[in-house]
Amino acid sequence: MPKAASDRVNNEADAPVPPSGWVVYPAVPSVSRNLQNVMSFIPPTLPGAEIDQMLERTESIPGWLNVSERSILYTLGRSTLGPVLELGCFKGKSTSCFLLARARSQFRTTHVVVDVFKDHLDAGRGDFENLFRENVKPFVGATDLRVLRMSTFDAGPALEKIAVEIGGFSGVFVDADHSYPSVLKDGLLAHQLVLPGGWIAFHDAMRWEGSTSVLPACLDIPELNKYRFVGLHSSILLIQKPGAGESFKSWKDHPTIKAFSVWGKTPMASAIEMGTGLIMGSKLGKFFTKARQIVQRANASNS
Repeated sequence: MPKAASDRVNNEADAPVPPSGWVVYPAVPSVSRNLQNVMSFIPPTLPGAEIDQMLERTESIPGWLNVSERSILYTLGRSTLGPVLELGCFKGKSTSCFLLARARSQFRTTHVVVDVFKDHLDAGRGDFENLFRENVKPFVGATDLRVLRMSTFDAGPALEKIAVEIGGFSGVFVDADHSYPSVLKDGLLAHQLVLPGGWIAFHDAMRWEGSTSVLPACLDIPELNKYRFVGLHSSILLIQKPGAGESFKSWKDHPTIKAFSVWGKTPMASAIEMGTGLIMGSKLGKFFTKARQIVQRANASNS
């Protein structure tokens, strides 16, 4: 099991000990008043200047992570002491966010990524493992980075072996194939590998600009029923696995989740999804993307 981070919380007699490798920076974890003996994790708010520096250093790395999404991944890396797993990492944008955070927090831990590194649906044909390694190399620092070149469909045995070696994963970021069957499989794998009290984050789960297969698949994984809703960060859904003896209200009952679920089934959502796909590669799509990035960056700096 990852080392408990009791030495990183305030020296209060009744300060709770973070479960399964969680570190809350800079304050102690909060205990829900609505649920007895429940340890809840609230991602901390980091200084705007620190977020700006991260955004600047990761901006040029190819990938589909906006300002809000990179900010929460960095924050999770900053506040999770134990090992983190990425199911899908493309050319290293998300990995760089995590690694930068690890270096800033001076965490010496393991970070595992799984990707086929070849012939990406949205990026064309070709091998990009070397580009991934070049992009993340400046940020690795003291982190034990392990790269598994394989499909997440085949990664289970290798990841289980690593999990036994390192004591399990405190967090899992799911961002591989977004098709319904793949998310079903990746979500179940994440559940099996993440430690009690740890988090799972799903990219492209929540999108008002169209339908997505990610949320419906997550909702259809019964093993996730007891997880707690932590938050939404643009398209990223963040949930927490209950620890031993803990009981959460299911994230699936959260009003926003229900609203997204209903919206995603409407003909309008399907039409917008199709239109968004056509527009994104155009000059108009690039203009809107840039404008949204400016707004999100301003919000991140002011938070």
